[in-house]
Amino acid sequence: MSGQQSSRGLLVICRKSAWQASSAAALELAMSAGVFEVPVSLLLLGEAVLQLLPNQQGTPLQLKSVARQLPVLELCGVSEILADAEALSRYAIAVGSCEVPVHALPPAELAALLARQHNVLVF
Repeated sequence: MSGQQSSRGLLVICRKSAWQASSAAALELAMSAGVFEVPVSLLLLGEAVLQLLPNQQGTPLQLKSVARQLPVLELCGVSEILADAEALSRYAIAVGSCEVPVHALPPAELAALLARQHNVLVF
């Protein structure tokens, strides 16, 4: 869909890294809504794009990363994963190296996406 989700669907925005409880809540909500056939897109802003890095291991820190749940999103009906292009650049993350397919949105596209949304949840 490339950021063209219906404004009547649900946009879930995550702003925290994979090690934060709010990231887990964002992914859970997105998956739950998707299972009930609500059109859902997940938007990763700021440090949340770090969830896209492959092979994250929290075991040495006794933490559980929610990044491992990203591949399951598609199976749960989440239509797309969007990412803040500026944050990807800031953290030197190439779209092709991400754990899951992702569409990078530059500032103008982010603004347009947010302007047409009716249902937005921010975590």
